[in-house]
Amino acid sequence: MITFRFHFSSGFLRKLLLVLGGVNIVLSLGTMVFNRLWEHITEYRGIVQSFINFFLVQFNLSTENVVSSWYSSMVLLAVAVGSVIAFAADRNAGIDAKSHRWLSFGWLLFGAVFAGLSFDEMASFHERLGMLSQLNFWGQGALGWAYAMAPAIVIVALFMLAFGWFHVRRVRPAFWLIVLGVALFVSDPVLEQVEMLLLQAGAPPGSWARFAHDALVIIEEGGIELFGGLCFLTATIVYAANRTKGSGLKISMESTTAILATRTLTACSLAGMVFTSWAVRHLPPGDIGIPDNWYPAAGLFLLAVVLMATERKLSGEQAGFSRTTLGLALAAIVFSAYFGADTYAYLTWFRFDILRQIFQTFLAAGFVGLCVAYAGGNRGSWCLIAGGALTALSVNVAGLFPAAMATLGAGLCIEGVLRLNSFSPHSTRTTGLS
Repeated sequence: MITFRFHFSSGFLRKLLLVLGGVNIVLSLGTMVFNRLWEHITEYRGIVQSFINFFLVQFNLSTENVVSSWYSSMVLLAVAVGSVIAFAADRNAGIDAKSHRWLSFGWLLFGAVFAGLSFDEMASFHERLGMLSQLNFWGQGALGWAYAMAPAIVIVALFMLAFGWFHVRRVRPAFWLIVLGVALFVSDPVLEQVEMLLLQAGAPPGSWARFAHDALVIIEEGGIELFGGLCFLTATIVYAANRTKGSGLKISMESTTAILATRTLTACSLAGMVFTSWAVRHLPPGDIGIPDNWYPAAGLFLLAVVLMATERKLSGEQAGFSRTTLGLALAAIVFSAYFGADTYAYLTWFRFDILRQIFQTFLAAGFVGLCVAYAGGNRGSWCLIAGGALTALSVNVAGLFPAAMATLGAGLCIEGVLRLNSFSPHSTRTTGLS
């Protein structure tokens, strides 16, 4: 058996909102600073220009393949995870009315939607699909994603509002957070169209139109998308906390089932990587997002979630997470950002290349070392160590191959953690999250 435990105290929620809200504000300010400096990039030379091009750009929410786009994608993936937890909370708490019992499956659809949004945030598929149509309302040309995807946006928004009204409304704060999240997300394509109209009308640097455009970019990318995602994430946590009445959620499942699910998800990820790479080659050019990078980034993010939800507690240990568990979870998050920001594809950082070499060496060696320390020579340790080694080997190799290696490595690591945390129902060993 494997047991996953989640606790949703008010202190945890406050810390989450403080940390993620702070990151949202930092990235919004970073976008503003980067856009301001980018207008005058030719005026800078040497190390200052390299700093803007390779470091400050990571805080720019309006571009792809940077840390900020990875962060936005992982917030959406966290909403998908939170939706599954909310579904489990419903099932564990028991649902009196039969109508509510089948409505609880809406959480799984909710999670699927946000998993798709997480993928699209990093892959730029909606921009590519928007280029398929070659006629807009003003003449020839691509229709654009906001118009091409309008029916899907309306359907998803109505589903979320209907699900919130008929099922989530019993927990009013969660319901109103969903309403606010939908309102923010629906306004996103509207603001983007206003931005495009400002550029089409002519917005030279220093003009009021450029100022308005840049301000709308910050509002759209930071205020709407990031805080909209945070609204949905908070809604899932508040709902789960209410359904479990503050006692926390414990999910137990057969080890073979969990391992089979992990292998299936890993195989689907590798197959999806092949398919989406093919699709990108056959779709019209849109934005520059790279679908291949989402799979290892998502896999390593889920590894961190599994680590935090299955922390081993052996007799004599103090409550809380061990340093090894926290270190490995943090390393998994850093590795996730490493792939999500397309950092592995950079063969040089030019003036900062020595930092790249140091960073990649410590990341690879540290990840393997933490995997070995976490395994501790216990049964199933080979799987975790093999996954850690495979993920570490994916460092600094350009192309599809390293992304596939890291995706497979993440899957092996998750399976290794599950094996190490499985226990007999008659054993005194316990697992959990404090």
